[in-house]
Amino acid sequence: MCRELYEALVTSEASTRDTYERESGERHGGIHGKEVVSLFGPVGPVPRAYFHKKDADGAKHGHYPWDERMGLLRRYTPAVVSEVLRLAAIHTYEEAAQEFEKAHGFRISPDAMSEIVRDSSDDAAKFHRLCESLRQESRCRLAYVLVDGTGISMFKRHLEGVKGKDGKPAKTREVKLAAFFTGSMRKGKPWRDRDSTTYVATTERWEPFGKMARREFDRRFPLAPEVTVFLSDGGNWTKSVHDNDFPFAVMILDIFHALEHLKEIMKLLGHKEGSDEWAQCFSRWKRMFKEGRVRSVVGEAEKRAAGSSPAALRKK
Repeated sequence: MCRELYEALVTSEASTRDTYERESGERHGGIHGKEVVSLFGPVGPVPRAYFHKKDADGAKHGHYPWDERMGLLRRYTPAVVSEVLRLAAIHTYEEAAQEFEKAHGFRISPDAMSEIVRDSSDDAAKFHRLCESLRQESRCRLAYVLVDGTGISMFKRHLEGVKGKDGKPAKTREVKLAAFFTGSMRKGKPWRDRDSTTYVATTERWEPFGKMARREFDRRFPLAPEVTVFLSDGGNWTKSVHDNDFPFAVMILDIFHALEHLKEIMKLLGHKEGSDEWAQCFSRWKRMFKEGRVRSVVGEAEKRAAGSSPAALRKK
């Protein structure tokens, strides 16, 4: 349906009407049809007007103004070119052709993809020069990468070979998620900037997830932010993503999981959960955590531990 609608639009009289203002010496060279490849599939042929002229040395040059207005690269729309470049950056041409066909329902050959990449080299160079010319003030000051995983229910056929935590057949499958956003400080506290969040998610293992997350980070921040914060629950796979794909980021344990560790420390120090003493101590240390005074909490805990005998601590 989308392909048919797109074809109706690009082949309509309004789209192909000859409104081009000729340059001096240009002549009309007739109407020629051309098949155009969009993300919805091939459409056309589209009737386009051809114009040409001769230079002083007699060389003949011509062009199709409609193609230029559409931003076509050969017969491919900018959306197709962008998708091909994205896939070719992370796959071989054969794999990229397969991934393209899976996503869009029609095939572009590996050779055609190679030609698109080669013909786009000038545009890529222009984009690179544009990025280099950006003013330093446009660099984001504070960016966040939040990484987590959660289980989602699936049909049994999608859980074959997946083991649960208790060794029994799994009822869920883990989805890995990353959120990217910018932040600022307000009244001494960090705030997430409104409408700044984008996401990526997959059921793949941490290696492809990490590459996916890094690609989105590079897309969001062409210039590296002054500070990047990597937030997670401290799990082993999240550490692997940090170390392999975001080694430049400051890794921070999120407050929820940090407080879980705080409870374990209090139990080791002999505090009884649910008691008034527990509530007062936990409330105070929790406030210190949120104020960024983690080292002070660690120092107080170490002093209390030093005041207990080794035998008592082992018993606790």
